[in-house]
Amino acid sequence: MTTQPPSPSPGRRRRGGELRVALPGYRPPYKPNDLSHPTTRQVDEQLCAVLREQVAALPGKKPPRLVFEMRDSPPSEAGERQTRDAYHALFRDMAGRHSDALRRKAKRSGLLLCLGFATLLAAKLVSNSAGADELMSTIGEAVRVGGWVAMWTAVATVFAGLTDTVGSLLVFRRVAHAPIEFEYLQAERDADPARANSPHAPADATRPLAG
Repeated sequence: MTTQPPSPSPGRRRRGGELRVALPGYRPPYKPNDLSHPTTRQVDEQLCAVLREQVAALPGKKPPRLVFEMRDSPPSEAGERQTRDAYHALFRDMAGRHSDALRRKAKRSGLLLCLGFATLLAAKLVSNSAGADELMSTIGEAVRVGGWVAMWTAVATVFAGLTDTVGSLLVFRRVAHAPIEFEYLQAERDADPARANSPHAPADATRPLAG
């Protein structure tokens, strides 16, 4: 993959569940937490952001057809196979990460709900035993407030954090099995001089990867 960082721009959806995104070049084999390819990592992050937004907007649950537009890259069967395998591995890894995050958030929400319930129960017991003791009544009210805070935090986690995590998990599970195809824009311009001279050619041929 080239070392020139891509510039952000939106991916493009077409009919039939097709999503087209331009790439700066072929991708090296995927290795989780690999820090040796910062530019590749940047492209991965941008591509995942595009897919998270665009695939979530596609109707149904069928995986979209991904078309990677290669800029000025000669066709290479080995490069295509390596890039296809690398991105499928990346998408599976992203799905696994969101699945792990979902379990952690669900566990945290459950613990907060249990803590809030236990705190409210303790506040009730303190209030019942306080009688006319003003200090104990104050402590009971403070404990009750803490219990409601814990329970509302758990509810907020469920409706905010979990919703976004579940959405990302579903997206990357879909694209982990998506067919990937390649188009070579430079080859198309060379084969069609009229397209190369068209006012629409530069924008279409140099559209960078979305971020």
